[in-house]
Amino acid sequence: MMATTCSIRNIGGGWGALAGRLGEAYCRSLEDFLDSARVPSQPDVRPGSEHVFAAFEATPPDSVRAVILGQDPYPNKYQACGLAFSVPASLPKGVRRPPSLGRILAEARRDGFRAPPGATLENWTRHVLLLNSSLTLQKGRSDRHRAAWRPFADAVIELLVETSDAVFLLWGVWAQELGLG
Repeated sequence: MMATTCSIRNIGGGWGALAGRLGEAYCRSLEDFLDSARVPSQPDVRPGSEHVFAAFEATPPDSVRAVILGQDPYPNKYQACGLAFSVPASLPKGVRRPPSLGRILAEARRDGFRAPPGATLENWTRHVLLLNSSLTLQKGRSDRHRAAWRPFADAVIELLVETSDAVFLLWGVWAQELGLG
């Protein structure tokens, strides 16, 4: 079996403490799960392995002022970029922005933020962790990866609750089920 390129032990951006919190057995188990999910006989997994930890690479833990916690990545391979509710800055011709992103940007414009029509949320990552409760999904079976990522999402939230004064915005049922209380 080919080793995954999205190793928890190699998350950049100062998030190295996560691997220690999660333990070697969980890290290995999650990486094995992701390797088995990306075999040719299985439907596509989103986002690509190079983008799974994009939120952590973009937003170091000491910069986090807010966490927007979503459900799972967009199912379209051109939309899923590893940042909750965002898409890559340049989408291929004919690929539309998801309605949820459009609603977020429209609301931001109403509140006075300057958001151009083709905007993404990438600019927010300076102080906002755009995190999904499940960092991957299998196209057509979004619930398949949910349980595998739950300990990871819990560890991220616990770390931030202990080390920052971040505000949490829980968007979607799965995010709300994580129960920050």
